[in-house]
Amino acid sequence: MRLFRQAGGDQDRGAFGTVKPMQFKDLEIAMTAAASLVSPWDATTLTLVKPLMDATRNHGQVLLMKDTTHDNREVAVRRMPTRWVRSGPKEFDEKYPTSSEKPWHDVGFVQHLSAVGFPYVCELL
Repeated sequence: MRLFRQAGGDQDRGAFGTVKPMQFKDLEIAMTAAASLVSPWDATTLTLVKPLMDATRNHGQVLLMKDTTHDNREVAVRRMPTRWVRSGPKEFDEKYPTSSEKPWHDVGFVQHLSAVGFPYVCELL
């Protein structure tokens, strides 16, 4: 079973072959799917090259790392503490209802755009 509408069918395309606008329900599905894929940090698969910047509003950092599982390709990683991100979007919203930062929305957008085949989106590792 697929959780996302694919960009290949006529029902999912608007004029000129573009993907239909994302609905909030699409975002909710994508956030839930992404949260279900989260696993503990495995320090053996990513090695630090250098910090790129602090992500103070996310209580974390953006890091340049090498992915040892993919030929040591360089990747940008936004590392945020679990105590802040929580275990999923619902838990985050319950704990931080007024936060202007919505990390699960960010992940959900990327998850959804990737699922519908949008060509200009980063890959979630």
